[in-house]
Amino acid sequence: MKSRAVIFTVVCCCLVLPLRGSDVHDHGRSSRIVIQSPLAGERFITNETIHLQASVAGHGHVDKSELVWTSSSVPAVLGRGTDIQIGGLPAGTHNISVSFAGETETVSIREFKDLEDLYQAPPSPKEVRRILDTFSFHWIDGPGPDEKWASYEPPTFDQASFQPSKLPVVARLDVLRHQAFSEPLPFGDGLSIYDHFRKYVNTVDLRLDCSNSSGGGGRVSLGRFGSVWWNSYKDTCKTPSPSDQGPAPYVDPLYLLVHEARHSESGAPGHTSCNGMGNMDASLDGGSGHAWAALYVMWVYKYGLYDPPAIKEEAKKVALFLLGTRFCSKPTSSNPKVQAIVTELLR
Repeated sequence: MKSRAVIFTVVCCCLVLPLRGSDVHDHGRSSRIVIQSPLAGERFITNETIHLQASVAGHGHVDKSELVWTSSSVPAVLGRGTDIQIGGLPAGTHNISVSFAGETETVSIREFKDLEDLYQAPPSPKEVRRILDTFSFHWIDGPGPDEKWASYEPPTFDQASFQPSKLPVVARLDVLRHQAFSEPLPFGDGLSIYDHFRKYVNTVDLRLDCSNSSGGGGRVSLGRFGSVWWNSYKDTCKTPSPSDQGPAPYVDPLYLLVHEARHSESGAPGHTSCNGMGNMDASLDGGSGHAWAALYVMWVYKYGLYDPPAIKEEAKKVALFLLGTRFCSKPTSSNPKVQAIVTELLR
């Protein structure tokens, strides 16, 4: 079922943020300013670095210092040049402008105090498009009468809804783009968690049936639970959360993505059976999906830069659960930072 264009159109209809084109009218001039970054309506966290990039088309020579960046909320000039980095803008909406030779182009961005606040705000259409262009999404019907994607069109950004939607996994992947840690991940490739995921996964299947999630061969296949709901309750597939319980914290479905992505890594072991149980990991170091999921939530808990205290506490609970139930023996690690967290949680 081909749906990339469909979901993008729907998202545009649902969002109310004003959008502007990135090209100005030339009013008879030969030069034209194009803002490549940031995107219109893009979201950031207050301490996050923002990449400002622009070009001038139709102009023979551009003195880079002549491009001046300003913000509606900052009295001083942000910087000069075609490619600069800024940070520290306060929470709120900001109009970022770049000027050259009497012309000005402006883009509106949004700043949030932490990653949870960002997650609760609708992504802009261009943010959604960026995720849709990065991965190949397949929206797959199940056999049941309530397992047809057509029943849940158009998708809307409503985190209080108990209906499946195409938007939760897109929004969560964008959260993964912004997630950062004060210590490098212990996965060994030196990448951010989003770039690590993207390195090994190119296809995401979103199913409405209740079968288990899986991963391998560059593909993550997610069942109804934990993938297409904003709200999910315990381990039931179609039972919504109680009305007084908010949307599932983003760290819960994200650790599942990290888990399934592990199965696409070269040389990654599969799960094993031990102690009379299947779907277990033999070890934490060099382990399978449970090991990578545990390491991820341990890093959110201990080293997350933009994750608020409530998310860190949820990550701690998930780490304790995984470490205590998904390994053949009490896990240990040769990485001292990993072992310190294991010791703290299992003492």
